Amino acid sequence: MRAAERIARRRSVAVVGAGYGVPIALELALKLKEASYTHAEGFAAGEFRHGSAAILDATTTLVGIVDDASASIVARPLAEAERTETLRFTIGASLAGVTMLGVRTGDAFNTLAWLVAGQMLALEVGRARGVESDAPRGLTKFVI
Repeated sequence: MRAAERIARRRSVAVVGAGYGVPIALELALKLKEASYTHAEGFAAGEFRHGSAAILDATTTLVGIVDDASASIVARPLAEAERTETLRFTIGASLAGVTMLGVRTGDAFNTLAWLVAGQMLALEVGRARGVESDAPRGLTKFVI
């Protein structure tokens, strides 16, 4: 089964990152909300372990935004999530026992690759949930 289909069956998604991965985690959570109507929240990986990790259970997905500099920080919540039957994925780099989504790139392009992988994931989760992701409800454009 594809990752997006598996995520679409879960109630919520938590996205964690460290360093440059934090704003990417926040953006990916927003894209998941917009494109798939899935409850999603972005977190700094180090802070996630201080209370927010309580949301992890068999109905959630945890996505880690990983590069070489942040791997040890992001690996901790992903390892702890394994005990809760949380569905786990990484974007950017692989971690032992966790499926990586997207492609690995050099440091000069990693944030762009993370954004594209996250946007594609949000689109595919939306499709798996039967959402018209190109015209999300409640989203309006302002032209000034």
